[in-house]
Amino acid sequence: VLVLLGVVSIPFSMWPGGSFDALQRVLTTTLVFFLVANTLNTQARMRLMFGSLAVWGVIMSVSAIRDFSTGQFAMDGLRIAGYDAPLTANPNALAFTLNLILALQVGLYLAARSPGARLLLLGVMAVLVGGVIASYSRGGFLGMLLVILLFLKERMRGKGVGAWIAVVGLGLVLLVALPS
Repeated sequence: VLVLLGVVSIPFSMWPGGSFDALQRVLTTTLVFFLVANTLNTQARMRLMFGSLAVWGVIMSVSAIRDFSTGQFAMDGLRIAGYDAPLTANPNALAFTLNLILALQVGLYLAARSPGARLLLLGVMAVLVGGVIASYSRGGFLGMLLVILLFLKERMRGKGVGAWIAVVGLGLVLLVALPS
């Protein structure tokens, strides 16, 4: 019904070409959603998908960190341009994408049993955090802060009040360090 309404409304829109492009993006996103939902039906496939996202996240983060450290700024000379891909072309979108990948890696870390896998995932998470910081996105930084605090909350379950004070203190320190 939504697609039918979109198709019917195109001739009556102020910009039919833009409406058609928007409808095409919605259809593409919907098809990808159904493809992923029907393909990732085992734990092994899900872990493979999360692992491939980790690889791409690390590539994007290293690119962001490199651009930041070498001074390759695009946004009025103050921020990096993002990553050269449709979903991450600006620094805010890049930070948002890296935060989504970071949250998935936290889930993998919590499910991992071997110390080697956990160490590797901690390294991936550290690089993703560096990419978010290099994007200089305030919203991305707050999202990253939320992911880190939720991760620490899960790790500190049953540890007592002192652990919670440490988590809240870390949250406040990170909030004060928020890029302006």
